[in-house]
Amino acid sequence: MKYLYGLFALVLVASCATSQEIVLPSGQKGFTINCGSYEGDSWSACYQKAGEMCPTGYDILEKTEEQDKNIVANPYSFQTLEDDKRVLVIECKKDS
Repeated sequence: MKYLYGLFALVLVASCATSQEIVLPSGQKGFTINCGSYEGDSWSACYQKAGEMCPTGYDILEKTEEQDKNIVANPYSFQTLEDDKRVLVIECKKDS
């Protein structure tokens, strides 16, 4: 059981926003940034990752949030797991 708690703590510490490079309809490079329940659990994680991806600043092209609940059951109990999905689509500002 201690092993399970240690693994859970490691997952919490390692959680952070994830990003992926995309090509925007304009042909410019952009990024999608995911920061839901398992990637940092707050919009601030998204904004921090956006700042890392675009040190000269960025424009937010899309901002979405979904809330999802899943029920996990076994013979002895069941529980509800909440999974918030937050996504930013950004474009980096050009150096002036």
